Amino acid sequence: MDQPAQILEADGQPRFSYPVAIASLRKLTEYEAITRCAETGDNQNDLVDLNDLWDSVKNGDSAKRLGLDISRWDSTYRLSHFVGVVWLRKPEAEKPGVVLAVQPKIRDLDAVRMFVEIATSPDYGQETSSDALFGCEPTQPAIEGVTLPNVTLLQVAVYLRALSQFCQRDLRQDFTRTRENLVGRVKGRILISANIRQNTVRGRADRVVCEFTRMTLDTPANRILKAALVCCARYLCIGPTLPPLLDWLRQCDAALAEVSDVTITDADFRGIVYSGLMQRYRRVHGLARMILKRLSTDANGQIPEQPSRTAPFYLNMWRLFEVYVGVQLAKTGKHFKSQTQYSLPFVVNGRQVGAIQFRPDYYSLEDEGIVVDAKYKSIIDSSIPEEESLINLSGLPFASGVQPSNVDVYQIIAYCDLLAVKNPGYIFKTAILIAPGTPQSKEKIPDRLEWNEFIGTGATFELGIKRIIVLPCLVPKRETV
Repeated sequence: MDQPAQILEADGQPRFSYPVAIASLRKLTEYEAITRCAETGDNQNDLVDLNDLWDSVKNGDSAKRLGLDISRWDSTYRLSHFVGVVWLRKPEAEKPGVVLAVQPKIRDLDAVRMFVEIATSPDYGQETSSDALFGCEPTQPAIEGVTLPNVTLLQVAVYLRALSQFCQRDLRQDFTRTRENLVGRVKGRILISANIRQNTVRGRADRVVCEFTRMTLDTPANRILKAALVCCARYLCIGPTLPPLLDWLRQCDAALAEVSDVTITDADFRGIVYSGLMQRYRRVHGLARMILKRLSTDANGQIPEQPSRTAPFYLNMWRLFEVYVGVQLAKTGKHFKSQTQYSLPFVVNGRQVGAIQFRPDYYSLEDEGIVVDAKYKSIIDSSIPEEESLINLSGLPFASGVQPSNVDVYQIIAYCDLLAVKNPGYIFKTAILIAPGTPQSKEKIPDRLEWNEFIGTGATFELGIKRIIVLPCLVPKRETV
């Protein structure tokens, strides 16, 4: 690959340029290296210097730039394990916006079904509420004309899941001022002028116009949630969908039944102050704003068949797969602990001088100790050629580009020994590496798994008393819903 071109600044200092085609940034894939283009006089308006864009985004959250980074091995720009659509440069007065859009590297992988299966798991359902898995930037300008697989369904699933949890725990009533013409009773403050006009001059002595406050769910904050919920309901009515989405929709609709369905604008969001208990509304309002941008209706109040307008968002595919593996492990009946940070000290002359940190994905104390490491990655930034680093397991149905490597085996063996130190009496004799398999139809993914049958689908080699198993994980195939 061509190295970045060196040019001189006005002060004589060298600077490297990295011209890329603006259109190509909308059609990238996870872990892909971004190709540098040759500059000519005819394509200047179609190119952008990625180094200039990098200066404005390099200090931000990696997820919000979809993992874009500079490789320290070959000075090229590469992506990592995030998919989604974000701004690298927002539209300005004289400059068009620059969009970065990244698709999953496993083309047929159904991320929506994986998300839904995680959300419905009693052990891992809380993971779907984390910004580490899915996040959006609803206050930024909407991005037009980018299509990714199942984007709308994914955003609807994320919002309905978040809203159903929110309605169970954090939905708030508030005081609202009400004016009514009451019969035979007085409540609050009597509006004398209004009462004369409506009742006295018409001989209605049994009625009184009053103004009072009452507790209600029909508040501006909840109307935002209802408006986005109505958009989701219209979208799911277009055709068949996933049953859990309909369950969440019904739960939310029942909770917000007394809330008015009104048109929401940006001014409605500016009127919300997120302080005190209202802080809990911040995330779900952000997701609602994302839905309202994605599913904006046309002049007839209908949702476009193929909406391509979205708020910037990202999905952490590595984290999605890692938690999905935990869901599959739970189906075996084994009790696994997940994502626990440990450290062991380095000691000199009885004094601690440092510590080694390690964080296994999953481990169980059953069967003398089991360690599981989920791998969703590609071989990048390595001086070792990929064909020499990968384990030769051509007989197993791994998805393209995700087969484990020798380094992964070294890592999980180290986990076994380190966990044995933290858990005296256990030798952790079983170490399992799991990577995505070739996507399968939902009918081929069982609801329950027998442990010996589960590990029997992998390749095994013996390392003394330890057993190393490498196996593909069944993942859902994207289908029309």
